[in-house]
Amino acid sequence: MEQRSVGCAASTEDNNLPKEERAYARWRAGEKFGEIARNACVAEATAEVYVIDIIASGVGNQDLHRRLIRELKIQDEFFEQVQESLTRSGITLREIRDTTQLSYNQIRGVIAVLINGYEL
Repeated sequence: MEQRSVGCAASTEDNNLPKEERAYARWRAGEKFGEIARNACVAEATAEVYVIDIIASGVGNQDLHRRLIRELKIQDEFFEQVQESLTRSGITLREIRDTTQLSYNQIRGVIAVLINGYEL
């Protein structure tokens, strides 16, 4: 069960946008995942997923892709391990997680930027 922040207050200024787009807009404006999570009343991992999903859909540029990798704390060697793992037929996220010790969100972040042609 996802934990929600006590006393969180969702902003009314951008409530017309879907939650994923709100999170991405805030992240793009410079907010950190923890702050986005508090404002959206969701767990930090959920805020990460919102941004990762938007980037996977083709939004963002190389600078934002680099920022995502940096903020998810993915070192180059692990990025390359995930990239190499994805070339193997039948590989699962769990297998990648077990061999790299990255979180699922970190793996998804790598995949999201690779979809958009990101290279180290």
